[in-house]
Amino acid sequence: TQSEVDAAASFARSGPLRTRAIRNCQTTMMRSTPADRDVTGVTALQYDPWADLAGRADLTLSWRHQKPCGQYFHHDRVIALRRGLTGAQARSTLAHELVHAERGDVGLSDAALDARQELIVQREAARRLIPLAALADAVRWTCHPAEAAELLHVDRGTLRTRLAMLTEAEKLVLDAAAGEHEAAA
Repeated sequence: TQSEVDAAASFARSGPLRTRAIRNCQTTMMRSTPADRDVTGVTALQYDPWADLAGRADLTLSWRHQKPCGQYFHHDRVIALRRGLTGAQARSTLAHELVHAERGDVGLSDAALDARQELIVQREAARRLIPLAALADAVRWTCHPAEAAELLHVDRGTLRTRLAMLTEAEKLVLDAAAGEHEAAA
């Protein structure tokens, strides 16, 4: 409920507790990051939404039980994430909500404008979370989207978004990487 979000936001704004809570979340999420361990040789991911959030004193993170996976409340400067998300889902959702916060987005009553706003945010979050070098490394390792998403520590929707927005030059890089995967198989 909104009162739970408000209560959590109020509690989380209390300085050192907020920073410690964010660091604890970051540590927990990063422990389960296969790409960060570089077991497969996949390039380490560069954008860390948990560190990004920790560096923003004006934003508060709140955890809740309801859907959707995440939501940004502009007037309260609160990002709410659903409890029970996987590490990849939480990372992807947090990045998405951080983009909303940067843009100062508020919910729009016009469905077409709201959909456009969401598309812009999805693309930017996917671009940040999946640099081309890491995507190419994942393609060298596997041709299965679910496995690639796991290697990149993103949810499948974020990977689909990143793939859908590839430029022609990026497609050439991935084609070459896929060729290396096939040659190694």
